[in-house]
Formats: sequence, structure tokens, C-alpha cells
Amino acid sequence: MKNNTKPKSKLGMWIAIAIIVVAGFLVVRNQFKSPSRVTEEFLSAIKKGDDGQLKKVYSGSSATFALTKFKAEAKSDSLTKMMLEMLEDFDYQVKNEKVNGNKASVTVTIKTYAMGDVVSNLISDARDDPTQYIGYSSDDFKKDIYKEFSKLKKENKKSYTKNLVINLTKTNGKWQVNDFNSDDLDVILNAVTGNFNSAIGEANNDY
Repeated sequence: MKNNTKPKSKLGMWIAIAIIVVAGFLVVRNQFKSPSRVTEEFLSAIKKGDDGQLKKVYSGSSATFALTKFKAEAKSDSLTKMMLEMLEDFDYQVKNEKVNGNKASVTVTIKTYAMGDVVSNLISDARDDPTQYIGYSSDDFKKDIYKEFSKLKKENKKSYTKNLVINLTKTNGKWQVNDFNSDDLDVILNAVTGNFNSAIGEANNDY
């Protein structure tokens, strides 16, 4: 009677080797991701609100881009839900990677809804003719913003375009997006929100 245990043992050995090779390949691939690839993962994580992924590719606090609070509010607030959907819908293109030793920069073009214009236009109208806004409440303001945002979203009108440079540093063989200073942070937040971040800041200063 023939013994069939040896072929099975050989098959098991080859499977084990294949698993080790594949695992090793994945580790190496992850270790040597390009600055462009890391930048793409960074922007993708912002869109998805993926805190875990942000911590892997961003050297600053992932809480800066956290959408957890907005997701909780979106369950009960229609405007927040609309804004969240629009924020998660920005498009981006990564290009012009430049590497200098352990430093790198990647140019990114972001295209999204001009949400900031909606706020700025409402504020401008209020300045031009204050009488039409007599008795105008914050709830009325939110309703008007919601109505204009709905138009943009329905038409898929992404008219806001911003070019910016993302800087990265290689540490322990891995590229990470640098922590943003306050000025750079405003730039990227405005880029992904269609300048909504600055428009709201100006509105708060004016009123």
C-alpha cells in the first residue's frame, strides 16, 4: 500500500512558502510607497473620515480632519448631512512629485463644490440690502444655505478648483504627510470645503 502523506506534506510546504512570499511582498510594498501614493491615501482618508488611515500617513493629529462629530450631527441635522455628503465628494489629482533625500513635495489639484461662495453671497446680499433681512433668524440662514447647497449637489456643479503642495518626510523608511502649520491648514481645509472654512470665519467676524 502506497503512502500518500509525502505529497500532501510537500503541498502544505509550498502553500506555506507562498504565504510567506506574498506577506513579504506586501510588507515591502507598504514600506516603499511613493510620496504620491501616500498623498493619495491621505486625501482618500479625509474623504472617508478614516481616522485609522490618517494616523498611518499623517504626522500631525488625525483629529484635525476627523468627521466623527459631523457624522453624529448628520443623523439629526439635514444641513450637516448635506455638507458631509458634499465634503466627502471632492475630486483630486496628484501630480508633480519631487523628492530630495528624505523630503518630498507633491502638487495636488482639488475640485469641489463652491460652498464658500454660497455663504459669501448671502452675507453680501445682507450688506447690500439689510432691510430684506429684518427678522431673519439663524434658522432662516441655514435654510437658505441648505437650498443653495442642494442646487449645487443636484447639478454636480464642482466649480471650485485649488492647487496646493503637500510636503512629506521619510521617517524609518516610510513617507508621511507633514503636520500642517496654521496657515497651511487653512489652505487645505479651504480646498476640500470649497472655501467654506474661510467664508464661515469671515461671517463670524462680521456678525
